[in-house]
Amino acid sequence: MRHGERVEQHGAETFYNWAFGSISTTFTLPAKFYIDLSYNYQSRIDLGNCWVEPDHRLQAGVKKRFGDRFTASFSVQNLLDQGQVIGAHGDGFVRTMNARQTWSNRSFRIGLTYNFKSGKAFKRKAVEAGSADEKSRL
Repeated sequence: MRHGERVEQHGAETFYNWAFGSISTTFTLPAKFYIDLSYNYQSRIDLGNCWVEPDHRLQAGVKKRFGDRFTASFSVQNLLDQGQVIGAHGDGFVRTMNARQTWSNRSFRIGLTYNFKSGKAFKRKAVEAGSADEKSRL
């Protein structure tokens, strides 16, 4: 729907396909530094007389590993911070609004991770495959 366009309430319906996509990658840098990037996309969604414009979300972060157990990280969520355009139309009107939710604003995260490697204490060399009866049938 474009601004100034007359809307015919009883006109032919228009249908759109939806598309969702996600891509992420990590770049390894010298000295155990890493850059993480991810992008999420949602195409325009039309539901009756309402629609949601395409949405783009970009996240970026950097990590530094210290030895095998300690990692420090910093990331930015929703780097583009565009909000989301929502619209509605009816007989003779078109309304759009830019919706911004507190939970989806640009945010910054700092993280510290320590790996205790507690799983090593439970390693076993062999696991019994089954009872003798089951083995004889094979």
